Amino acid sequence: MQTMTSEATLEEILGMNVDLPVNAKPQARENPAVQEEFQSIKDEVLLSRKQAGLLLEEVNRCMKPSPLQKGALFTLIASHYFDSPELAFFRQHSLQAPKRYKLRINRYAPDGAWNEEAPVIELKSDENGVSRKRRFALTQDNYERVTTGKTLKMTDELLALNPEADRENLLIWLITINGFIVEHRLKPALKLQYRRLAFEAADRFRLTMDTDLKIDALDIDVARVAGTRAIAGKVWDEAERVASEYESGRHCVVRLNHTGRIPQWVESFLKRHEIENTSFSKYCWAVNETAGPGTSIPEAIDGQFAAALD
Repeated sequence: MQTMTSEATLEEILGMNVDLPVNAKPQARENPAVQEEFQSIKDEVLLSRKQAGLLLEEVNRCMKPSPLQKGALFTLIASHYFDSPELAFFRQHSLQAPKRYKLRINRYAPDGAWNEEAPVIELKSDENGVSRKRRFALTQDNYERVTTGKTLKMTDELLALNPEADRENLLIWLITINGFIVEHRLKPALKLQYRRLAFEAADRFRLTMDTDLKIDALDIDVARVAGTRAIAGKVWDEAERVASEYESGRHCVVRLNHTGRIPQWVESFLKRHEIENTSFSKYCWAVNETAGPGTSIPEAIDGQFAAALD
C-alpha cells in the first residue's frame, strides 16, 4: 500500500483523541442493513421474469420475508460505487481475480419511500467464493468527504450513529477504507438503483431478488476510460459477456447467501428449470452499459480522436 498522503492526516486515519461523552445517547437504528461484520458464501443466478414468479411461489412456502423495515413489501436501494480513475475494481471483477473489492455507499427506501436514514458505507471483499462485508452508517460530514475523494474521520457523532459496533472495530474499518481511498484515489463512478425482495430461513440462508436496475453516471468518465489502455481487451470481453446475459426489465438477479450449502428445494428448482450458477456483477454490467454495449476498444479510441479533431 502506498504511503498516506497529506490528505489523510494521522488524526483522520487513526482517530486520535476521540472519546464518546458519558452523557451521549446514541440513537438506536431500525436499519438491519447496518451490521458490524459478516461473511458468507454467495451463489448467483439470472432468472427470467416467469422463472422468478415460479421461484417466488416456492420461496413464500419455505422462507419468511426479511424486509429492511417491518411491514415493507420491498426496498429500493441506491448504491454509489467507487473506483479508481483507471477503474481498477472493475478490472478485478471482470477478470475474476482471486481477491477483489468493492466500496459503495447505499441508501434504502422501504416500499420506495426515501427517508432521512443515514447512508451506509460498505467495503466488500470476495476471496475464493467467500464474501466478507464491513458496514457502518455515515455522518453527513463523512458522506460529503468520501464522495469528494477525501478520507473518513472518526468523530463522536460517528460513534453515536453506530452503537452496535464497538469503537475498536469501527476504527479498524475506518482505517481500512481510508487506506483504499488513498491508495486507489477512489471516487464515485456510477450510481445503481434497483428494487429488492429479501427472504430468510434457518441456517442463515438468505435469498434476495433484484430487478429494474437503473444507472446514473457520477464523477468518473467511464466511457472515456473504457477507450484507453487502462481497460485491456480481455477485461472488456468479459464485461460484455456479463452484460449479454442480463437485460433490465426482462431478467432479475437472484443471490443465494449461505454458509456451505443451499437448501434442497432450491437445488431442485434450479435443476428442474436448468438454471446454472453464474458470476454477475451489477457494477461490471453498469460499466459496460455506460461505456456503450458493442463498442470495442479500438472503436472507442477512434471516437476519442474524432472528437478531438472536431
